[in-house]
Amino acid sequence: MELKKTNVARYSYLAGLFDGEGCIYINKNHQKTIISRDKKYLRKMKNPHYTLNTSTSMCDGKAIDFLWGNLGGYVRLKSTKTNFPIYEHTLCGKKAYEFIKKILPFCITKKSQIELGIQFYHYKTSRKPGFLSPHDLAFYEECFQKIKNLKRIFLNPQCATLETKSSDLLKKEDAIVQSAIEEEVAV
Repeated sequence: MELKKTNVARYSYLAGLFDGEGCIYINKNHQKTIISRDKKYLRKMKNPHYTLNTSTSMCDGKAIDFLWGNLGGYVRLKSTKTNFPIYEHTLCGKKAYEFIKKILPFCITKKSQIELGIQFYHYKTSRKPGFLSPHDLAFYEECFQKIKNLKRIFLNPQCATLETKSSDLLKKEDAIVQSAIEEEVAV
């Protein structure tokens, strides 16, 4: 997928917001009743329903307006015990998938969660709607648990264990950054 320059800036900004303040999750709803047709009779069965979702929560209404204006979705005021309002922007299903697919190249922190969300959505949309097979249920539940567990992994920054860089190394890094900026301006 190739993005125009304006889209690159937009989606890299959205990715930064989402990486820091966002959440990707698979919602599991147990209340969907399906009538399944076995060979000889009809029976009612409770079948869980799984949906891909994203949410971004912030106190800054301008950032939430930017999300909503660019992506659609839902915005709500979350109840809070602080003096500050917290706004939540939510995307569900196809909109959530399209969003995470576009920001994937720019994300760092939530990259593995996004990749799993994309895999889940591809699998879900590749099958026919209706009663879920035991294999489908096992795959959905595995994705549901994996994405939940990925939220519990915290990595310390590498710079917290390294000594301060020498001034020569910093000068080389500055030169690399400056040349990249000059190349970008020339294009």
